[in-house]
Formats: sequence, C-alpha cells, structure tokens
Amino acid sequence: GEIYEVGFKYNPTQRLAINGAIYDTVEKNRLAASNDPSNPFASSQIGQVRIRGAEIEVIGKVTPDFDLIGSYSYISAKVETGDNAGKSVEGVPANQASLWGKYRLGALGLRDVTVGAGVRYIGASYEETNTYTIPSYTLFDMMVAYDPGKYRLQLNVNNIGDERYVAACYARGDCYYGLGRTILGTATYRF
Repeated sequence: GEIYEVGFKYNPTQRLAINGAIYDTVEKNRLAASNDPSNPFASSQIGQVRIRGAEIEVIGKVTPDFDLIGSYSYISAKVETGDNAGKSVEGVPANQASLWGKYRLGALGLRDVTVGAGVRYIGASYEETNTYTIPSYTLFDMMVAYDPGKYRLQLNVNNIGDERYVAACYARGDCYYGLGRTILGTATYRF
C-alpha cells in the first residue's frame, strides 16, 4: 500500500488549538470476509481500495478550568478493482464526529479532580456487497480523574446509556452488536 498525508497544527492563541489532516491511501490485495457460506471464516482478496479523507480537531480552553474538544472526520473508502469495484469498503463510515468537555474542579477546592463527558457520532456504513446499510449511532461517555502529579487514577464509562447498536454486518448474513456500557479504571504512576 501507499499513503500520502498532509497535516497541520495551528495555535492562534494559548487557549485554542486546531489540528487537521488530509490523506490518500491505496491498498492492494486487501483481505475481506468471504461470501462462501460453507466457510464463513475464510477471507479473499478483493483487489485495490482507495481511502481518502480529512479530519479536523479543535481544542479550546473556554475557562481556566473548562476545556472543550470537538472533532470531525470524513472518509471516502472505495474498492477500485476486483469483484466489488465501485462499492464502498465494508464497515467504514463516511462521517464521524465527537464533542467532549472536561472540567477541573478547582473552584470547589478539588484542583486535582477532573470530570468530563462527551458524545460520539458514527455514521452509516455498508457490508462488503453494499446491499445492506449499517445504521449510524450516537454514544455518550464520561470520565472522572484524580491527578495530584506523581500518579493518576481515572475511571472511564463508555456508552453510558448501554445503547444497543449494530456495529458490523457481513454479506453472509450475520450482524454484530457494538460494545455495551464499558467501565474501565486505570492507575498511572510517573517516575
């Protein structure tokens, strides 16, 4: 495969950062799930695919204790040669976006504690023959962290509402739900 990418980082003020990139990827002999019902775990080479896209992220410090982070990406992923030429690459949504806010509880005397919440949007995608559309979905997440300097304790909850959504489908007829509510605790020590 080959990839070409151009990106930028722009900080017009100390309170605002804008990051972006555009890219063009060509991948030859890409593997995909086979449509053979007698061997559902087999893979086959689908030929050449081209994935082009752009992404942007904006990070803003709204107040000394409140940060807002937003991102958006657009992806055009098409099969260029082989049996599925002209079709979208399976499982790759054209649009994805997120918005995340983090607040340090300094005003409450808890300067080492940060809470945050966010929303993620994953756009519609297709299975490999493009006959079935995998619907878009939106998920909500949250976090709380304690970071006094030498160590950091953090708790993340993804998909707070335990939303049921279809994350992937295959032409052979099976679909899979995405992850339900996930709670992850981490401890980090800096030395």
